[in-house]
Amino acid sequence: MTYYNKKQLLQAEAGWYMFDAAWRNFRKMYSAIRGDSVLDLGCGSGVGLAMAKLFNPDLRITGIEGDPAAVDLANHRGVPVFNQDICALDFEDNSFCTVWS
Repeated sequence: MTYYNKKQLLQAEAGWYMFDAAWRNFRKMYSAIRGDSVLDLGCGSGVGLAMAKLFNPDLRITGIEGDPAAVDLANHRGVPVFNQDICALDFEDNSFCTVWS
């Protein structure tokens, strides 16, 4: 088990509290996104999409989630997440530059 002290805890730009090492890794990962749009299949409450948007302000983000409560939470946070069946998506071909799950 790894233990962290309070000096390693920081408040990110969006008001989230994270450990410094985790924040640096998220910044590196989400800053590497190519293209102008992302679709996250099974995005839960949209935290990953929100972080992608934080590091890429011009990125168009969209999430698909099967749990209506998670969809409501994501939308409350301002993350566009829809309750859809991932086997029957309502998007045109090539609508997104990046798709992840």
